[in-house]
Amino acid sequence: MSLKRRLARLQDAARGEASPDGREPWAPPHVYRRLIEDAKEEIATSAAHGEEPLYRVDGGIIFAADTGLPIRHGGGLIQALDRHIRQLEAEVEAEGEGAS
Repeated sequence: MSLKRRLARLQDAARGEASPDGREPWAPPHVYRRLIEDAKEEIATSAAHGEEPLYRVDGGIIFAADTGLPIRHGGGLIQALDRHIRQLEAEVEAEGEGAS
């Protein structure tokens, strides 16, 4: 493989973009185990506060609650959180417009 091509693949991976087969890369197993623990902690915290969790863990795979898609790496957790923040901002904005 040429150096240019290797560099492009590394840059894509660093940006969290799709791999050549069109799918996002998975985090290494030891990292993914930690992500599962983080997701489970968020699920427990959400349940304790009576809120909907951002994720669900099924069969050792993390899924985004809003899209149902598998989360393959830490960036996926952040993307789910970003979507939730945008949703809350839209709700606050709509609430503010309704109060005007």
